[in-house]
Amino acid sequence: MKKSLIALCVATGMASAANASVVYEQDGTKVSLYGTVRVLLAKQENNRWDLLNDQSKFWLNIDQNIGGDLTAFAAMQVRPQTKYDDNFSDGFYTHRMYAGVRLNDVGELSFGNQSTTGNAFKTADFTKKFGGITPSGVKNPGTETYRTYGRVQYGLKTSAQKVIHFKSAQFNGFIFSADYILSDKAAREETYFDKKQNKNVTRKLDNKSGYQFGMFYYKRIDSFTVKTNAVYGQQKIKDGFKARSVGLGLGFAYRNLQLGLDYLHDKNLKTYTNDDSQTSWQFGWKYNISYPWAVYGAYRQTKYTDNTKNRGFALGAEYRITRNLETFVEYDTNKATNIATYKDRKTQEIVQAYPSERQNGYYAGLRFSF
Repeated sequence: MKKSLIALCVATGMASAANASVVYEQDGTKVSLYGTVRVLLAKQENNRWDLLNDQSKFWLNIDQNIGGDLTAFAAMQVRPQTKYDDNFSDGFYTHRMYAGVRLNDVGELSFGNQSTTGNAFKTADFTKKFGGITPSGVKNPGTETYRTYGRVQYGLKTSAQKVIHFKSAQFNGFIFSADYILSDKAAREETYFDKKQNKNVTRKLDNKSGYQFGMFYYKRIDSFTVKTNAVYGQQKIKDGFKARSVGLGLGFAYRNLQLGLDYLHDKNLKTYTNDDSQTSWQFGWKYNISYPWAVYGAYRQTKYTDNTKNRGFALGAEYRITRNLETFVEYDTNKATNIATYKDRKTQEIVQAYPSERQNGYYAGLRFSF
């Protein structure tokens, strides 16, 4: 069976995208393979033009019918391992791996390394590289400050290595979702002598647990569709830090036009300093001119507690060569204003905390799915 499965996987990978991706099906077990190969020509910030692997990924899904409406499932996603200086030849790594059970008309419960509720609530991200208002997609090869200006966006976790995830079936257009996120690292405890309490105290280390709840609504009437999404979450960042997030999304579509508006407020609660927060909103649109052409764009603004603002927008066009092969071009730009300053310890000069120059990104990509 193992040899047959391997042969089938290889054959499927070489087959045309129009063929089915089921590589094994027998006795209630179904194994499917699919993925996308992405190549990107990019120029970001002050870097030269470079050819990059653009998050290519390969999925292996397994479904096992247990009986009646109950199904067990598992999934694994592997991606090419990338480095800033060697983007195509550093092996592969497991990006997602989880398993669970699904009950028809009720929902599914899964355990493992997977996406969370926070990854599904956005409605305004039609871009390829600009991304949305969550941290997902912030990190780009070869850059560190692009989009966030060096700031860590704790905010709403869009994925984690240890997640218990529940997603309901659809009820009259509504879907409900919930996550419990365990710390990525193993639980550890430390015992030390507290002088103030005059006794030994035990505390937990690396406890970055959290939870999320989400509600999603989708309704279609003739050529008009509407979707509204809401999510709430709390995440322990590290000892003494906790982030609380509230997100709302509203999307519309009418024939060839799609519109979306997303809002996210993160309140980073600290036990020993003042509260810190950041508020982001993004408007996005996409218009299908006529198959296979489409154009899209987005505008995003993020405001921090110290009144620093990061504003950016994107414009792009995509062309679908075949049903499974598309190409695109995109321009992204961001600029920070009202940047906070501090006194450099070495030079004793007043310097800006984050870059003040406009940051631009130019992209041309090719994506093949099978």
